[in-house]
Amino acid sequence: MSNFWGTFQSLKLRNRKLTKMQTILYNKFMDQRKQITESKINIAGDHKTPIAEHIDRSYFQYFKKKIKSRDSENLLNDYKNVCIILLYALLNRTNVTFVTADRDILAILLVLSKSLAHDMTFTHMILSSLSEDDKRVILKRNYITRYFSFSEFKKIFNGVYGDIMNVYWKRDYVRFRVKLWDLKRQKYINDFSLNFNESVREMILNMHGPLSCHFAKNDTYGNWIHYHFWPPPPKSPDVLKVLLSLKKRNSLDNIQVPEIIHRETCKYAIDDAAGRLKEYYGFLL
Repeated sequence: MSNFWGTFQSLKLRNRKLTKMQTILYNKFMDQRKQITESKINIAGDHKTPIAEHIDRSYFQYFKKKIKSRDSENLLNDYKNVCIILLYALLNRTNVTFVTADRDILAILLVLSKSLAHDMTFTHMILSSLSEDDKRVILKRNYITRYFSFSEFKKIFNGVYGDIMNVYWKRDYVRFRVKLWDLKRQKYINDFSLNFNESVREMILNMHGPLSCHFAKNDTYGNWIHYHFWPPPPKSPDVLKVLLSLKKRNSLDNIQVPEIIHRETCKYAIDDAAGRLKEYYGFLL
């Protein structure tokens, strides 16, 4: 799964050295992406559609740009713009159309969707595995290790991600549609959209991910749990190791404060103002 290749990218974004095996796997993945991008034929042996060509090129450029531009605010601003529009759509239960000539939006939306599905899957599997005693152990700031089936993880992940990519929802969904200008063909391509049904919408709006604002309530939806996972080792390809702990902040209530207090106190607001949020978007796999 590309999620684990993204883990290697996260290490590179933090200027951490990859192991020899990680480097081999990462370079192999990038070579595969390049071959896919340059090919005019898809994996089924058919000619690619215009939107498929743009998606493949967008993906390859995205992976290269994440490393090359890791010290630039442009990529992070792209993420933030997409997330703001997505949150607007979900909060207001309204369909939106993003009109652009920049194909980067395709990769950003797909990677963001996979990251959301990735976190939802882990949260579901983690919460399902915890007894009340386990939760008390974590709340006392102790660690718990879990071993999950990687095949089961992939099954759940594919289901969640498939729901987001499902274009056949007849009702109960919010649609994020991209209207992409194709410079070569001199026309718009309207074949790309993400769809969020009510259950996925609720999970996204209540998802904190790896972050935890000082003033934000995080005692629901598993947001109080921090998890760290390891890809399956070669000798145990179906074993997914996950280490669980309590987040640094465990807030039972939202705390309303003046905006200036939030800007001067919240670590993420401070880092955002200082242009340091790039340290956090490594979780976008």
